[in-house]
Amino acid sequence: MKEDFYIELIYKKLEGTISPPEKEKLDAWLEAAPANRITALGIETVWNKSDSLKATVDVDLEEEFSFLESKMEEEEPNQKETAPKVVSINPPKRSNFRWLAIAASLLLLAAAFFILSDTNEPNKPMANNEVLDWLMYTTTDSPETFTLPDQSVVHLNANTELHYPKEFDKEQRLVKLKRGETFFEVSHDKNHPFIVQTDYELVTVLGTSFNVNITKMDEIEVYVESGKVELRQRGSKRHTILNKLEKGMSTTRTGAVTNLGKQYTNDSAWHSKKLVFEDTPIEEVVAQINKFYGLQVFLSNNMVDCPFTASYDNEQISIILDEIKEVFQAQVIQHSPTQYLIKGSSCN
Repeated sequence: MKEDFYIELIYKKLEGTISPPEKEKLDAWLEAAPANRITALGIETVWNKSDSLKATVDVDLEEEFSFLESKMEEEEPNQKETAPKVVSINPPKRSNFRWLAIAASLLLLAAAFFILSDTNEPNKPMANNEVLDWLMYTTTDSPETFTLPDQSVVHLNANTELHYPKEFDKEQRLVKLKRGETFFEVSHDKNHPFIVQTDYELVTVLGTSFNVNITKMDEIEVYVESGKVELRQRGSKRHTILNKLEKGMSTTRTGAVTNLGKQYTNDSAWHSKKLVFEDTPIEEVVAQINKFYGLQVFLSNNMVDCPFTASYDNEQISIILDEIKEVFQAQVIQHSPTQYLIKGSSCN
């Protein structure tokens, strides 16, 4: 397929309108060559920076692309192998297209920026790993566990895809999380940082256990169970340090990398089978129960802020609902095997 087809898929991915089959085709194209990734990163940079641009510039896109193509042809032959090819395309229509006025002139600059920033970025994820043989581990309807070459243990939630090398290189231990949710128990090695790379982020650790969840196309959540990690957006200085029991979130669309502080979020409950609540609003308790057990538990409005404290280790849902019923003197009405209503008059 022509390159403009894949560039159109990049726009769809950034808009959030890409379909699963299209995303598979795009991912395969990005993995095929470094130049493809540079092209994509350049487009993403223009996209992300467009929201901060105040001025509107009138540019003839066809003329600008033709000019950039001619400049590319003047480069040395050895530079052509890695430089992104700039092509004239008709991107899909969208209401907020003010950034396209400057996209043509910024695309080549953005690609060059990524080449330079990758060179200087700590824990650079690609340069020393392109020669490695990569393997893929995927799950379907249930979690699975396997061990990496460095003896780190990886727990994959359902519908998750992880890429990893047969052997790690001499500088770092890099894995690539493509979709889903994974809990890592990293073997300690201070000389070889462990790095989880997503489409937009790098999560860097030395030895710890933590959960990484790709919640949306351009958003991930990281919860640290032990140790310390750095959450960083790729090609950017935006980052945060997460300590034990802290949760962080990265949203590429807004450019935000946030430390949400210490939380008993039960983010890794799918792996540990343990639920812990400490003065947690019952509304949040119910939300986490629904996620963990795959249920639809509903709550009467007058109870949503009631605090609840308890811990459970792989308990049956009936035990948890009975305890909630007793604590709040509530009614638990079952409408189906997966639907319940908790009805109470107050928090007492």
